Amino acid sequence: MNAHDPAYLYFHGLPGGTGELGAFATTTSGGLVAIDRLSAIGAQGGYEAGLEQVAREIAASYPGRPLHLIGFSLGAMTALRLAPLLGQQVAKIELISAAAPLELGDFLPDMAGKPVFMAAQNGGWRFAALCRVQALAARSAGGLFYRGLLAGVTGPEKTLCASAQFQAVLRQNFASCLNEHSAAYRLELQAYTGPWAHLLAELQAPVRLWHGEADGWAPLAMVRALQAALPGGADMRLLPDLAHYSMLAAALAVIVKDGAPGP
Repeated sequence: MNAHDPAYLYFHGLPGGTGELGAFATTTSGGLVAIDRLSAIGAQGGYEAGLEQVAREIAASYPGRPLHLIGFSLGAMTALRLAPLLGQQVAKIELISAAAPLELGDFLPDMAGKPVFMAAQNGGWRFAALCRVQALAARSAGGLFYRGLLAGVTGPEKTLCASAQFQAVLRQNFASCLNEHSAAYRLELQAYTGPWAHLLAELQAPVRLWHGEADGWAPLAMVRALQAALPGGADMRLLPDLAHYSMLAAALAVIVKDGAPGP
């Protein structure tokens, strides 16, 4: 490893965890490093303070190395909000099945996670109660929770979700996120559903968007609005028939093939 080789840093979706990459065989030797942001957010007691801690840890771990930030789903917000904190060290941002700021358009009616996002917007005891129900379901009836979360998928997404390896990894990550990291999960959801589109103006690194046209979690209109809101726009890779996780698998395969070095 050369001290000037890029470091490829991965930010998982929600619910999810650092083990998410284990669901995809193509990433096992790709040198992608999954960053644990939930522990930092939980320890700091706030989303912004947690991100600042993550930025300090990354800067200390990869001094002087170019950084490629890879954000999946809700992890896209983390990548976009971390980039200004890391400054010119960020060489590129890859966003896969990105969840964009909600204030960019009327996306909620078309999002599979609408009830959770609406509860996060409103906050209070109803949101806390919903998170507790999710945690209990993921802990005691993981298979049922998994099937409910990914119900209605078709095509390549259905094939991927039927994989025993994929199911085992996601079920473990869901349970860990919703139970061990429940406070951080709630804080990040509330940060996501609040205003943050204005922070996009602070971005300097080029952005590449990867999106499946069949994505029901992050609608195509959402990622097009994000593309338009990014400074200077962004390169967009659209693939038909792919949805949320199948787009992740396809994008990671390309990113790894492009030569992500070891950590």
